[in-house]
Amino acid sequence: MPNIKSSVKSMKVDAKRRARNVFEKTRIKKAQKLVLAAVAAGDAAA
Repeated sequence: MPNIKSSVKSMKVDAKRRARNVFEKTRIKKAQKLVLAAVAAGDAAA
């Protein structure tokens, strides 16, 4: 655990950013899988 105030804040901000990045990466991967599955199935509507 850091002792410097700015380092503590950096840790908090980094944790929030990391959580947001994980969420967005997961969302993108799921969308990508859906598109690839639709292309493989020949579904033009998707």
